[in-house]
Amino acid sequence: MQIPTVKISLVGSGRVGKSTIRSMLEGTPAPNGATIGVDVGKFVDEDLKAAIFDLGGQARFQMMWDQFMRGSKLVMLVTDSSREDVDRAKRIADNLQRMKGAKIIAIANKQDEANKLNAMQVEKILGLKTYPMVATEAIRRNAMVSIIKENLLD
Repeated sequence: MQIPTVKISLVGSGRVGKSTIRSMLEGTPAPNGATIGVDVGKFVDEDLKAAIFDLGGQARFQMMWDQFMRGSKLVMLVTDSSREDVDRAKRIADNLQRMKGAKIIAIANKQDEANKLNAMQVEKILGLKTYPMVATEAIRRNAMVSIIKENLLD
């Protein structure tokens, strides 16, 4: 049986860890520097094949998000879990609600850093199912894969 490829989009402000999550899933080293426009990666395992669209988070790129997210089955809104970024993510979450056909979740990244909101606090603010993450720790890859599968294969 052939496994269909699904599209996953990673969105959020700049420097919150979207590219690190993409790299974690690909099994490649985390990139240095900001994503310019969009980077596309892939993830494959026995149950799932995914094209991962890592969308640049700077304001000048956000106007292109709608075009790049079109056809996504899962949109992951990534935040660095700081109060300031979660407030920015709330505005993004409100705009994402118009996405048709995509499941939208949040990733509360950088949970290992001081003065961060926990995933439950982020979930309450965003109004989206939220999962904690430390994307710089490769051992978290299985947890990230489980989050994706839970939200795509349910």
